[in-house]
Amino acid sequence: MSPDSFRSHSFFPSPLLFPLHFHSVPFLLSASQASGIAVIEHINRLLAPSHFQLKGCAWSPFGNFIATPHLSEDVAKLPEVLPRILLDMFKVEFRHLTFDTSSFVVVYNLPLGPPGNWADPSTIASALMAQNNILEPLPASPGRWLANPDRHKGTTASLRLSLSPLMKAAILRSGTLFFDGRPHPVRAFTAAKTKPNQCRQCWRLGHSEAWCRQTNPVCGTCAQGHPSHHHHAVAPNAAQLCVLCKGAHPSWTRWCVNRHIQLAAQPPLPKKKPAKPSAASKRHASKVTAGSSTKVPSSTTEPSGDVVTHL
Repeated sequence: MSPDSFRSHSFFPSPLLFPLHFHSVPFLLSASQASGIAVIEHINRLLAPSHFQLKGCAWSPFGNFIATPHLSEDVAKLPEVLPRILLDMFKVEFRHLTFDTSSFVVVYNLPLGPPGNWADPSTIASALMAQNNILEPLPASPGRWLANPDRHKGTTASLRLSLSPLMKAAILRSGTLFFDGRPHPVRAFTAAKTKPNQCRQCWRLGHSEAWCRQTNPVCGTCAQGHPSHHHHAVAPNAAQLCVLCKGAHPSWTRWCVNRHIQLAAQPPLPKKKPAKPSAASKRHASKVTAGSSTKVPSSTTEPSGDVVTHL
């Protein structure tokens, strides 16, 4: 998806991130777990005794489960309940990664150290504070590498740094932190969003109009090839047709859009490898090929003029 494939969460509570332990046994997902609607409904049933619900969930490219509750005051409750639910669902251990993104910044292109033995992120965070004359005490876990050890092949990576809101504002104003004498850009940390945009050009989910690859606009009322605001002038009698589900309603109908948002929030499924033919089947096929012969009929003409066909 494009960089702005998800709506801004300016008016929504911050999502929480629950990453897998990368060294856990790979998990398999059943058909019910593969459905985004089934995941949300199942989790919300188990969250009912805790008196709060999720409104969205998504899987990040790194295999992290991102959850967003309906109310901002419920964010603090998720780390106590959700890891146990996810462990029961997927048989893989999850741990709480983020609580509130308001005090996080990202420092880019910091050295990781030798391959297979990355530098401790807390040590790097403390060194950053000392080398930039920042005397403010850091939390217990001040830093985290934003890279997957199983996939990242580079020698540098970005470090997510936890700071107080005042210190975050001061560092973002400067835009730079120095490490071993080299400047490193600093930006505000933004978590992946859980609600995809709906394009007003083609009415599909997952991108905005600026990233739409369809040249001709699609009407959101009747799904025909004209702009939506021309519908009453071009096709006033055309029946309503949803682009998403082909139902008899406009493409922006809220319940239909929400349903497709949940369908998009499905976890990644393992790819099926094509089955290789066994040795026995190969031997059987070779025997059939060797044992079968095709007889071609031949014809000869007798002295009497009769044609005789031999099989």
